[in-house]
Amino acid sequence: MTLNTGSKISAVVCSVMVIIGLAAVRHPGQLRTSRRGQLFIAGAEGCRRAPYRCFAGRPTVGIGSTGHVIMNRRYTDNEIADRWFSDMYTAETCINRYFNGRLMPQFPFEAMTSAALNVGCTDLWWNKKERHFTQIYREAQAQHWPAMCHRLPDFRYSAGKPVLLARRLREEAWCLQH
Repeated sequence: MTLNTGSKISAVVCSVMVIIGLAAVRHPGQLRTSRRGQLFIAGAEGCRRAPYRCFAGRPTVGIGSTGHVIMNRRYTDNEIADRWFSDMYTAETCINRYFNGRLMPQFPFEAMTSAALNVGCTDLWWNKKERHFTQIYREAQAQHWPAMCHRLPDFRYSAGKPVLLARRLREEAWCLQH
């Protein structure tokens, strides 16, 4: 879909639902995150065919994808769907590997996958500044799922500003549904 204001194109957006559907067709049964969970996660990101710089200044395209983005290029729905699948698969692998994801109930798994997708795997389990495991990692290791969920708002900063608090609070609420 192209948004048009007057005679200039102001933004190039894509449909989150179409991208998630395409990813499911192109990579059937390969993600644990439910369609509803994917819509929840993608809703926090939005979808753009044209690359842009996120709040932290990273080149971003599609549904929050930051890996190997080529600026000044328009991406197709199939490319965005493949990036979405790859990013989700990477985030799910992180949660399985570092947070006992295979033992985690569905809603906490989806909330943690959302956080891993947004924050990055290493930053979710390792505090670089203080050089120790994060509290959310420790709660997951102990399988204290509600306590783990309550740690999601700890990851509210991007570029030193608390711009992710609303997203983390939505993830916390999603997480606590189990």
